[in-house]
Amino acid sequence: MLVTLHKVLTKEVKMKKITKLIGAISIFSILSLSVMQCYGSYALTKKVHSWNATFGNNIVNTVVYWGLIIIPVYPIAFAGDFLIFNTIESVSGSNPIAMVDGEVIENIAEIDGKKFYFKTTKNKIEFFPIEKGKIEQRTLTFNDQRKIWTMTYKNKMYEVAKFDGKNPASLIQL
Repeated sequence: MLVTLHKVLTKEVKMKKITKLIGAISIFSILSLSVMQCYGSYALTKKVHSWNATFGNNIVNTVVYWGLIIIPVYPIAFAGDFLIFNTIESVSGSNPIAMVDGEVIENIAEIDGKKFYFKTTKNKIEFFPIEKGKIEQRTLTFNDQRKIWTMTYKNKMYEVAKFDGKNPASLIQL
């Protein structure tokens, strides 16, 4: 009987931990989605939401929605938007995920007292500091076939982030 009581208590502790984790993820997701109109367009999160709406009726969409919160696809998409894409949007004036083919936006931004030139097109951002006699261009490029963001700097290419290709919010930071 003592062994059985120990097993029950151990299962209860594990269930409480799982319940707390799911609760924390759910609260984070709900709060994240409630501030979606602040500080950027949240294009990746909106793409996940649009993809979520393709399953048919409202009940299926809701079940998939909660599944994507628990897995946590929505929190990862939100984090990608918040940390990467909306930051790019606030500095350059455009979000590379939200752009269409042929669209070009050029901006000059000042960051910590230094001026930078940005040229943004769909899936590509070119930027460099504006200094006399010095051009050190950096290019962020999204390869749609490989689902990966790379940065080119001084003729070297670095992988920055990639997607697993199963859904639009599967951001894997490298």
